[in-house]
Amino acid sequence: DGYLSGVTPNPDILCNSEIKFKLFLDEALTLWYDMIATGHYAKITTTQTNWTFRLLRGADELKDQSYFLAWLNQYQLSKALFPLGDLTKTEVRTIAHRSGLPNADRKDSQWLCFVGNVPMSKLLQEKIGTKSGDIVSTDGKVLWTHSWAYQYTIGQRKGIGLHVQCYVVDIDIIRNRVVVSTDEQDALLYRTVFHWRNPHRILSEPTMPFRSMCKIRYRQWLQPCTVTKTANWSITVTTDEPQKWVPNGQICVLYGGSNNQEVLWSWEITSEDCIDHD
Repeated sequence: DGYLSGVTPNPDILCNSEIKFKLFLDEALTLWYDMIATGHYAKITTTQTNWTFRLLRGADELKDQSYFLAWLNQYQLSKALFPLGDLTKTEVRTIAHRSGLPNADRKDSQWLCFVGNVPMSKLLQEKIGTKSGDIVSTDGKVLWTHSWAYQYTIGQRKGIGLHVQCYVVDIDIIRNRVVVSTDEQDALLYRTVFHWRNPHRILSEPTMPFRSMCKIRYRQWLQPCTVTKTANWSITVTTDEPQKWVPNGQICVLYGGSNNQEVLWSWEITSEDCIDHD
């Protein structure tokens, strides 16, 4: 549904909140297990005074996976264990070698666990089909054709089919049109203001406006930003520096607390104001 509406969803985050820590957790509890443990590089701390659970970044800065867990709720966190949270990936591999595990040198997986090693474009074609349309330049000139606009994402530069290096800067689902630019620094590839929908809070709402740090993709350093609530009660996040290649549908995660280690909020990025109903 997300692809058909012209956004680029994040299935890893949905998988964690809806499958691993929902369907799988429910089944484990049905079988009389108390909790589930996963290999995510993240931490959970609890405050015994009011029994609230906090999600923190893992010790390995390069492998921290708190971003993928940002949609978990208090109940899910209360039933989860992350034993790798204080370890680096190098330390984990060392332990695996020492223990004689056969997967000690296995490469990191790069595909969806419930799909397998199948390109997303192929999966979408099997599920949705194709519908030819135009690839156009920013001035409207038709350059080539495509098999359906939903298969593209903002910032994409491979698999477009043109003989010159170009970047997807816009996707028009209604007209089934993909807009590209040959300029890697094209202003259309950058965004500074992010509106949200489907917000998720792990704890209570801070007083706004407030300063925070955010991530708009997994492999990204934390970015300083300001969070404000507008007159019509929608939430806007403004980053200090323009962010490149940010499609609608991706998840923005806010971090705060001591040394900005704690996951505070997360939401789906959109171009339009959305009233906060959470």
